Amino acid sequence: MLASIATIGWLWWRADQSRAAVQLAQAEAEAHDAPLRAARAAQTQYLDDRDALAPLITQWSEEVHKAAATPRMLLASRIDRLDAVIARIPSARVHGECMRTARDMFAAAARQRRDAFLAFAAQNSTSEATTRASALEQRLVEQMAACKPTDSSM
Repeated sequence: MLASIATIGWLWWRADQSRAAVQLAQAEAEAHDAPLRAARAAQTQYLDDRDALAPLITQWSEEVHKAAATPRMLLASRIDRLDAVIARIPSARVHGECMRTARDMFAAAARQRRDAFLAFAAQNSTSEATTRASALEQRLVEQMAACKPTDSSM
């Protein structure tokens, strides 16, 4: 009888130790996976934010190319289309602070490019406005590249 009680006690203790070992292994696995999950979440957020801006960037590029091919006297109708795209930029839903900055830079670059077209339509010198627009567009490209999570974090 005493031997069976001791055996049951030992089995109970052994099961408890096994549960503790499993819990410890799970905790270690979760701690190991946490950086990977965080990196995946950052990558997913970046892709979602990029996908929110991509259609606007594409539409903006198309409108800029059309405006560039438009004769000076007909440029007013293209300016309205550029303004319509510019009006949609602030409403693009981005979540990361980095991409919010990129969105704001995109809006500033778009306004500057529109101003360059307005200067061209008014037959003013466009070199300064175009230079500023090009610089802002380059900074936008750099900002969006800086927002991309690195592969080493994955």
